[in-house]
Amino acid sequence: MKVVFSAAAYAALLVETQEKIRTETGGVFLGAFRDDTWYIVETIDPGPHSVFRTDYFEYDQPYTAHLINKRARLYKANLTLVGLWHRHPGSFDIFSTTDDGTNAKYASLSPNGAVSMLVNIDPVFRLSVFHVAAGRPGQPEYTLISYEVNDESIPPEFLEKKGIIDLQNSIDHAGLRAMGLYSYLRNVVKQLDKVPSMNEEAEGSNIVYLHAQQEESDEQILKDKLIDLVVEHISYLSDTVRFNISANWKERDLEICEIVRDEKQPVFSFRYLLEYDCAGLDFEGELYFCKPEMFHSETLVITPNGTMRRSSGMTYSPAASPAQTEESPDTIDIEQIYIRIRNGVYRFFSNLLDNGNEKG
Repeated sequence: MKVVFSAAAYAALLVETQEKIRTETGGVFLGAFRDDTWYIVETIDPGPHSVFRTDYFEYDQPYTAHLINKRARLYKANLTLVGLWHRHPGSFDIFSTTDDGTNAKYASLSPNGAVSMLVNIDPVFRLSVFHVAAGRPGQPEYTLISYEVNDESIPPEFLEKKGIIDLQNSIDHAGLRAMGLYSYLRNVVKQLDKVPSMNEEAEGSNIVYLHAQQEESDEQILKDKLIDLVVEHISYLSDTVRFNISANWKERDLEICEIVRDEKQPVFSFRYLLEYDCAGLDFEGELYFCKPEMFHSETLVITPNGTMRRSSGMTYSPAASPAQTEESPDTIDIEQIYIRIRNGVYRFFSNLLDNGNEKG
């Protein structure tokens, strides 16, 4: 068992030690555990409301809990809290009774336990790294383990951060879920081609049927074909955008419902179009041809709910907005407020000087 620091995580530990060179300090670690190795990707500082004394240290726990979750969201891997460190005075390189309670608490958060480290400056920097197993209540079991600082020894996926596209998609998907599947579909179908009606087909259009129409085709075969054609669409809506949906057969149509407050609300259906050998989408009584990635938010033009700008251009004048051009008795004049404050200050000092002169 060992610990591998990223260069950035180790540097952050050194910087925190240097900044609080005359007192105890500490921090917590963001990383992952794999194959008997603790990978520490980031070191989180203890927070502005920590207690720093020469013989005592206490973490700003609300701060560290907040920041470690914020930092974890920047990474693609599922990084989490893996341990902590703090400095002890002089050569005191064992844990105190208070430390035992804290370490036992952290170790109990994972079946793999945790890592806890001690920094001593006696007279130079020394780092002792321990694996902590929960053990008996209040009595954790410590094992001294080795460590190294090497980015190349860390699996690349632990260091990979989310791209700006991934982050923006997460925001977009949250907005789309709030919009609701029905409103989302209204944007989707604007970019799909309608399936010609039977009357349009009979007027001599140049449609070429890929398969002869069969009224008695095997129903299960058609259902299987439809599933193969639409499974990626359903997966995208459910797993990527994370709509809460269900799929149910309604005769030969696959009906997609959004589940809202435990109630299924039908929104649209998929249908196998035998004459075209493809999938269709039935929404509000209109039938459309499905196309690849038709639900992908990054390829859709989503109509905003509204805008306060009069023009869709990139520039606009704030003075042209109705709220600014309409005269109102309640309009605030910043310059007048400044003059009032200034005059008030003058009056205050004038009164103060007058009172002083009277006393003199």
